[in-house]
Amino acid sequence: MFSYQLLDGHAGPLLFGDFSTLNLLQDVVNDVANRSPILQSGESFRADVFRALAYDARKAYEGNLHVKSSPDEVLYGAEMLWSVLLPQTRILRVALGYIDHGKQHQAITYALEYVIEEALKMDFDTDAQEIIDQWQRLSDVEILDRLEENVKEFEATTQEERKLTLIRQLAIPTWFGDALVS
Repeated sequence: MFSYQLLDGHAGPLLFGDFSTLNLLQDVVNDVANRSPILQSGESFRADVFRALAYDARKAYEGNLHVKSSPDEVLYGAEMLWSVLLPQTRILRVALGYIDHGKQHQAITYALEYVIEEALKMDFDTDAQEIIDQWQRLSDVEILDRLEENVKEFEATTQEERKLTLIRQLAIPTWFGDALVS
């Protein structure tokens, strides 16, 4: 199972999981990246940007990032920025719609989405629902093409600006006549 601690300044969560959970996340993300046509089309680096979620999971369960031990369990964690984690996890859900997959794929995806929603609610309080709504509407894999630019912008914002920055970055562009509106 996943758990989290919030990073300072509305930056994102420190996402924790046990070895099995993080190993399953890595396997599922890599499988989806290898088989989903929406990650294979367009820009060649989309699958690699998406696959960074698997890389973070692996680095965590190898104990290279954060480790929390108690007598009952050992949890491994990775620091995640909202501007990276939200697009990656949403595209995971969208990409599953294009491939045959099993219950493990769904289970790990739901578990990840659940902990992210809880962390968003804790981090952004009454403003969280607006971010969750934008995140749940996200279906365009092209957001992965803008991820590096979005991260730089997100990191440059103040903690007070981060909510609006996230909402704008997750907004789905809509065509109205000849104008693109986001």
